[in-house]
Amino acid sequence: MKKFYVILVFFLLFPFLGIAQCPEVRFIMVDACTGTGNEQDNEFFVLNSGAGFNVDDLGFTTPTGTVTASSSNNSDFNATNPCPSCVTGCTINFVTNGGSVPANQHVVVFTSRNLNYMTYDLTGLCIGGEIYVLVANAIPGSGQFANWSGANCSGCNPTSGDPLRTLNVTLTGGCNHDATYSRCQLRNMAGNCGAQDGGAVTFDNGVAQYNNNGCSAPVLPVSFGDFVITKRNDAVGLFWTTYQEVNNDFFTVERSENGYEFEAIGYLKGIGFSDTKQSYHFEDKLPASGFVYYRIKQTDFDGKTGYSEVRFINFEKEDIRVLFTSQNLKITGSEGPFSMTLFSYSGVLLYNRQDMSGDVEYGLENLPAGLYILHVNNGHSSETYKFVR
Repeated sequence: MKKFYVILVFFLLFPFLGIAQCPEVRFIMVDACTGTGNEQDNEFFVLNSGAGFNVDDLGFTTPTGTVTASSSNNSDFNATNPCPSCVTGCTINFVTNGGSVPANQHVVVFTSRNLNYMTYDLTGLCIGGEIYVLVANAIPGSGQFANWSGANCSGCNPTSGDPLRTLNVTLTGGCNHDATYSRCQLRNMAGNCGAQDGGAVTFDNGVAQYNNNGCSAPVLPVSFGDFVITKRNDAVGLFWTTYQEVNNDFFTVERSENGYEFEAIGYLKGIGFSDTKQSYHFEDKLPASGFVYYRIKQTDFDGKTGYSEVRFINFEKEDIRVLFTSQNLKITGSEGPFSMTLFSYSGVLLYNRQDMSGDVEYGLENLPAGLYILHVNNGHSSETYKFVR
């Protein structure tokens, strides 16, 4: 039986390990600016290298055009940098056939060998100060990615045909990754869905996000994962994860009582560069009573910012209620722990109990007649009562 369980666990885990290690598309420069050159000569996409790979094993198929790199003739990627002035920022590693890309690095794949116009600052993509660049040994006759089309789109909506286009990336050994975008949702430099240079797509945890930075280098956002808030006695606990961090300097925890006016209540340092899941925790020890809203603001080293989704919680602070009779006193209304301290009117301590919870009754039948003082504190409120026995 032991052998059965070991083998079963291995085969259950293996597919997930394989998927997690495959290269993944993070960005597509769909509608690059032409300048003095051609649009198709300045298009590229960005991969995360996963577990790393040998260039001879990499293949890709663009949604339009003719470029397909399969390394079948060992000359699919250029051996030298075809445009020394086209990329800058960090340490640029041009890799050709027979070379390799290490794990968890960003890889820029140009789909044409005729880079001839833009100077792309790749600082926003560098991991550990480095980036890897592949240049396909091809001269495409047209653009490799389907742009916005007036014949197929009206604004951001399709009017005819299927607007979705898919870039497929493969690795020898079984990796097969698709990145799908809608040509009708591409934004131009004016920020509209329409014809004009500038359309690009960023993939955040596999979800396409459309922007207008086709005339500049991409800056990949922090990819937020789970964001959960919970009530923790007299505080609110915030828990969030990230799947990817590039140039991430710090997080700002923001709180609101109405859902649209937020204030900063705390800061946490980001990890900077990461392509593995990271977990963060913050505790709001002074939440307002009622509905409270939270979001996480993320700030890059260069000052660019992004936000998580907004979460809210109904944080009702319990009011302490005390009922006196001639025989006992009863304390109710506090779900969390509270303290109870009883004094004689002259200041003699008669009873002191911490970390009480629930509904509590205290017998008074053994107290002599007189005036007494009771203090009750549950962390949210502190009350003092005078009563006569």
